[in-house]
Amino acid sequence: MATVCMHIIRPPPSINKVRQQPNPKQPTDVISKYSIYSSAQLPAKSAPNRHKTLEAFKLVLVSPKIPGNIGSTARLVANFEFASLAIVSPRCNPLSDEAVNLAVNAEHILCTCSIVPTLSDALRDCTSAIAFTRRAGSGRVVHPSLTSLFQSFPDLLVPHFIPYDDQNNNKDGENTANMETSAPSVYTMDNSNHNKIALVFGREESGLTDEEISACPLACSIPTGTMQPSLNLSHSVAVVGSWLFEKISERRNSNSNSGGEKNMYKTRKEREVLEPATLEEIEVLVAKIFGLMERAGIDARESAGGENSGRRRMMAGHIRSVLLRARVSESEVRSMHGLVKEVDKRVVR
Repeated sequence: MATVCMHIIRPPPSINKVRQQPNPKQPTDVISKYSIYSSAQLPAKSAPNRHKTLEAFKLVLVSPKIPGNIGSTARLVANFEFASLAIVSPRCNPLSDEAVNLAVNAEHILCTCSIVPTLSDALRDCTSAIAFTRRAGSGRVVHPSLTSLFQSFPDLLVPHFIPYDDQNNNKDGENTANMETSAPSVYTMDNSNHNKIALVFGREESGLTDEEISACPLACSIPTGTMQPSLNLSHSVAVVGSWLFEKISERRNSNSNSGGEKNMYKTRKEREVLEPATLEEIEVLVAKIFGLMERAGIDARESAGGENSGRRRMMAGHIRSVLLRARVSESEVRSMHGLVKEVDKRVVR
């Protein structure tokens, strides 16, 4: 028995420091209680500073209650090189012994993950989001698999590149790149936080609510057998991560052999014009459109009727769905803001 105990995974010293009891004067709600852990000092072993295979994808866990699922997901973030991990309103301590032990050399992910009160906060910097659910609601398109989803939206798998020379030019056009450290390729990965796709997973016992699914432009299920159709939370993340890692790796290897990615932004200006707007920017536009509808006497409810499957999507709900799914660009969002403003000024008022 003593030999077994010697092999129990123990957290690094820095993790022990952040397990101190919260100050009793601090607010007792779950966000305030657990957000103190995200600012902890990192363990000595941290993630290497290099491009990640899935750096365009952000994992989002909505209100998980089992620490082991959080720890296992942190390990999966490191396994498959996701951009980051966000936890929405956790119902447990993300740095409990169980979470840290199951993280296995990914404790730095637990320390740096963002803890936010709502799903909209987690999606604020994302340009798209995929909700994983088995429930198909009225008017909701749930893709039966990731293969089906990415066949319909192949651009989600295309990494975004910008010209290396353009990336290292300042506003005056002077190249400030260090020639000794410049990349051998003409193109380099656009590593900005602007273009992220969120992968949203729900609660262990009940999944995502209808409102949370509606907040995501896309929805997808994970194929399983009828004997036990429900997957464990961390297992679901593993299935999705493995599929994406394989597809992105294949694409990168193919591009390396063929001389580079073919579907790139040619210039930084082109990227700014064509890059999808964030979900937060689209929500601001949607709110303005709904306000215009209300002032014009048009029903701005997104759905009506009974609960769950008995509800039907209304005009406003279809407007939100189209704008979220279309991956409109920032310039297109600005144009639509101008349209709403002119209609409001000339017709409604």
